[in-house]
Amino acid sequence: MGNDNFGVGLKLWLIFFLLFYLLQYDFTLSFFLGVVAGLSGAYLHSLWSMNAMPPSPSETGRDERKRFNLRQRLEAAEQLSAVRSLWGWSNNRRKGRSMKSR
Repeated sequence: MGNDNFGVGLKLWLIFFLLFYLLQYDFTLSFFLGVVAGLSGAYLHSLWSMNAMPPSPSETGRDERKRFNLRQRLEAAEQLSAVRSLWGWSNNRRKGRSMKSR
């Protein structure tokens, strides 16, 4: 967040803090509700003052993204199966011989 967003957040915090305090809420509750209002207001201000908009999903190539996600899922599944087989091998080794092999 830039300095402008910090100023907006600080002003909103002060306004909401005083508002809740004058409505006779507890001091700590007024303080934290003001903090929440200030942070959310500063975040909204940063979004509204953005110069460049993020690209829409139609511009990023939806078909390529689906294929990429599928490739990632396949790689993750292969890694998981390798870990499971290694885990199973180490568990069998720790247990020693089973009753079936005796």
